[in-house]
Amino acid sequence: GDCTTAAGGQGRGSGAQQLESPHDIAFATDGDMIVADWGNHRIQRCPVTGSGDCTTAAGGQGRGSGAQQLESPHDIAFATDGDMIVADWGNHRIQRCPVTGSGDCTTAA
Repeated sequence: GDCTTAAGGQGRGSGAQQLESPHDIAFATDGDMIVADWGNHRIQRCPVTGSGDCTTAAGGQGRGSGAQQLESPHDIAFATDGDMIVADWGNHRIQRCPVTGSGDCTTAA
């Protein structure tokens, strides 16, 4: 069968339906895709249906090392409580971020 676009697909960029160099995906308990949007320094939460906008779940405040910033996030996993564990490649750290997308990330390692 044919492949369909599940996230992004509107060209390279930072809009709600755009990604730049996505590196990893994981699936939240509700089925949404969690995407490490490496080039935009953010983690995006995208509807698993592939329709609708993605929302920023972590980062999104520009490239940097603040509590709501990432630099080239690379991999994603989930803690037992549902929080996202993000390999923040450019900052040489592991961040623990609320899966709800609100609040600060904290350095786990």
